[in-house]
Amino acid sequence: MSNVRLALAAAAFAALVLPARAEPVAATPIPKKIERTVGKLQAQAASSDQALDLVKDLVTNVGPRQAATEAEARARQWAVDRLTTLGFKNVRVEPFTMTAWRRVKDEVVILTPTPMKLGARALGYSASGKAEAEIVRFTSVAELKAAPDSAVRDKIVFIDERMERTPTGAGYAAAGIKRRECGPATALKGGLACLIRTVGTTERFVNTGMMSRGGLMGALPAAAISNEESDALAALLAKGPVRARVDIQTETISDAPSGNVIAELPGREKPDEIVLLGAHLDSWDITPGAQDDGAGVGVIMAAGKLIEQLPRNPKRTIRLVLFGAEEQGLLGAQAYAKAHAADLPKHVLAFEPDSGAGAVRAFSTKFPAEKLGYGAAMRKAIGETDGDNTARGSSDVSVLAGAGVPVVDILVDMSAYFDIHHTVQDTPDRIVPENLRQQTSAYATIAYIAAESGWVFK
Repeated sequence: MSNVRLALAAAAFAALVLPARAEPVAATPIPKKIERTVGKLQAQAASSDQALDLVKDLVTNVGPRQAATEAEARARQWAVDRLTTLGFKNVRVEPFTMTAWRRVKDEVVILTPTPMKLGARALGYSASGKAEAEIVRFTSVAELKAAPDSAVRDKIVFIDERMERTPTGAGYAAAGIKRRECGPATALKGGLACLIRTVGTTERFVNTGMMSRGGLMGALPAAAISNEESDALAALLAKGPVRARVDIQTETISDAPSGNVIAELPGREKPDEIVLLGAHLDSWDITPGAQDDGAGVGVIMAAGKLIEQLPRNPKRTIRLVLFGAEEQGLLGAQAYAKAHAADLPKHVLAFEPDSGAGAVRAFSTKFPAEKLGYGAAMRKAIGETDGDNTARGSSDVSVLAGAGVPVVDILVDMSAYFDIHHTVQDTPDRIVPENLRQQTSAYATIAYIAAESGWVFK
C-alpha cells in the first residue's frame, strides 16, 4: 500500500475515534432568519421517517451491493431514480473503473482433534489458496512479528485478539490492525494462511472487511472467524496441537465499472460554491448494509429533501455525493477528487455520515482558530456541547480533507455498531428510528447554515 493510501486509511479510522471536548470559544451569532428556518427544518426532521424509509427501500430493492458488481450498478440506478423523484437537480453518475474482487469460496475446517467446520469469511482482497497444517496462535500482530520464523513456517496463523466495545469506535482502529497486517506478516515468515478473530463485537457472526484499504491482493489466503468460534479454537489450542484445512478461492477483475452518484440543490446566489454531503452506496457482498452505509445514504437524502422543500434554495449549492467503492479503499472518493480537482477550492464544507445509526454525541470541526466561532455556533445549533477542532472527515470525505476542503464530523454513539458492521445482521430492523431523525436534523441544520450564511471556513 502506498504512503498516500496509508494516510487516507488512518484518516478514515481517526474520524471514528475523535475525543469529545467542548471548545472554550464564543459562538458566532447566527442570523435570526437562518435560525428560524433551522427551527422549521429540525421540527420537520423530528416528525419524519423518510431517512429510514429510504434505507428500507435500498435494502429491499437492491440488497448487498459490493463495489463493481451488477448489484452496485442497480444501486446507482436506484439512487438516480430516487434523487430525481425527490426533486434534486443535475442528477448524474460519474463512472470510474477499479480492480474488483470476488469471493468464490471460503472454507475453514478443523481436522483434529475435534473435526468441525467454521463459519469463516474470506477477508477482502484475500488471495486464493489451500493449506492443510497445524495452527499457531498469537495474541496480536505484534506478537506474530516478534516470533521466530521457525514458529510460523508452514503453519496456519491465528491472531486471537478481541475487539473492545466503545462509544467512540476506538476499538475498531486497534482491531483493524490484525485484519490488515496478519496476511503480510504471516507470508514474510513462511506461513501458509492467516485466520483472525473477527473485527467486531458480535459473538456469533463474522465481520468481513478489507485486508488493505488500498485494494491490493493479499499475499496468501486470509479469513475471519467469529468470536464464539475463536473462543472454541483457543480452548482446543490450549489443550494441544490443532490441525486445520483452509480453502479460500477468490477472483479479481481488472477495469471493472463503478461510479459516484451526484445530485444538487443549486445555490440561488453562489452556485459555484459547494457544501458537500457524502455517503457511500456500496456494501460488502455478505451484508444488506442497512447501517453501513444505507443509514448515511438515507440521512443525507432526507436532509437534502427537507432543504429542497423550503420556499427557496440557500445561497450556495448543496451537493449530495453517493460514493462508490468506499469499502475497497475510498476509491470513489479518490475518483471524485481527481475529477473535481479544479473546483475543490470552491468546496466550502464537506461532511458525511458513515458510523452507523447511533444517537448524535458530539460535533467536531477542522477550522482555523479565527473561524472556531462558526463551529461553536453549529455545535450549539444541533444541541451538542462536546467536540473539538480535530475533525478528519469521515471515510470518503477524509480524501477531500486531505485536499484542503474544510470538514466537520457529526459523531454518533457507536457502542452497538460493531455488533452488525460488515455482517449479515446489518438489517433495517436494528435501526432506532429516533436516532435517524436526530441525524437527519443535524445534517440538515449544518448543511443549511453552511449554504445560507456565507461563512468561510478556511
